[in-house]
Amino acid sequence: AVCQAGGFLPARELQQRTLFELVVEPLTKEPGPIALFTVDALRYEMAEELAAELRAHHPDAAIDLRPRLAELPTVTEVGMNALAPVARDGRLRPVLQKNNRFSGLHSGEFQVLNPETRRRAMEARVRGSRCQLITLQQASELTPKKLKDKIKGAGLIVIHSRGIDEVGETNVTILTFEHELTQIRGAVKLLRDADVQRFVITADHGFLLLRNP
Repeated sequence: AVCQAGGFLPARELQQRTLFELVVEPLTKEPGPIALFTVDALRYEMAEELAAELRAHHPDAAIDLRPRLAELPTVTEVGMNALAPVARDGRLRPVLQKNNRFSGLHSGEFQVLNPETRRRAMEARVRGSRCQLITLQQASELTPKKLKDKIKGAGLIVIHSRGIDEVGETNVTILTFEHELTQIRGAVKLLRDADVQRFVITADHGFLLLRNP
């Protein structure tokens, strides 16, 4: 009844598909680079923990945590690719395999299927600004000088991470999630040391944590 009355989608500010348009793109029009972390399966309570720790380690930073609803179905192939600017007139057009499984989303004339094609879609949207793609491991392990050299000239730096999702899918103890959060914190510090002062950290979906029967 609610969907019939108000439509299937929530308000635009709660839609995953509008995150780039409403949050990231406006920041690209201001001076200085932006770091966009796309963290696969970062659950909301993990984000709350991360925000609290970032506030403690960076008291000079203004940190704002806001919820968004994952696109359905809540699989990586949909949610992660929806973080790129792929919506047209508010709609998503899926890329389907022969068995009708989702493999990504259309963006104009090409398909957004993986980190590199997401980077291309983002770079096309922020014309005149180079978009650099790096992994979370690179962002957390490079020295500030090497990291600064790698992202030199980029207006948008996309940091991709699949660690939490991979751990969740293999039923490894959730204590190992802390390693990924530690890497994110380390990457934020290194990027700040490399003169990046604005960050967006987001996810594609979470997953249920079930007790073994």
